[in-house]
Amino acid sequence: MKIKSKIQSSNFYAQKHRKLFWSIGLVLSVFLWIGYNPYFKIQDAIHIAVVGPLSGEGARSWKLTLQAIQLYFDSINQKGGINGKTITLDAFDDQNDPIQAKAKALEIVEQNEAVAVIGHHYSSCSISGGEVYLKSGIPAVSTSSTNVKVTENNPWYFRTISHL
Repeated sequence: MKIKSKIQSSNFYAQKHRKLFWSIGLVLSVFLWIGYNPYFKIQDAIHIAVVGPLSGEGARSWKLTLQAIQLYFDSINQKGGINGKTITLDAFDDQNDPIQAKAKALEIVEQNEAVAVIGHHYSSCSISGGEVYLKSGIPAVSTSSTNVKVTENNPWYFRTISHL
């Protein structure tokens, strides 16, 4: 009888340890999954990509646009940001060239930080970059593109100026 109670007692502790072992394993697995899952990465900032001509044709007016956007972001950040996160402006120079615009759009997507894009300056650059944003599902808004083809068949791209 004493032997049977010792065996039952040791089985009880073995089951208890087994449950504890599996519980710890499950918790560690969840933490590892959260750590590597991009949806759960803890970021201190909200990144907005701003892409346009920082050099070349149209650079002067685009730099003024960039400064205005930065001033607006600064005012939001001074008030605590959005849900406690600061807004970070990530600037990209497409030189008002459609080939460069597509390359910069791909760079924005590859960096995987920006939640949205402001730009491009010329419609031709917006159309070129828009192909990338459409495939990647990144919302973009152009402050100066007028061509309807920028937003045509692209639910991810918006214009603030209508077709003239």
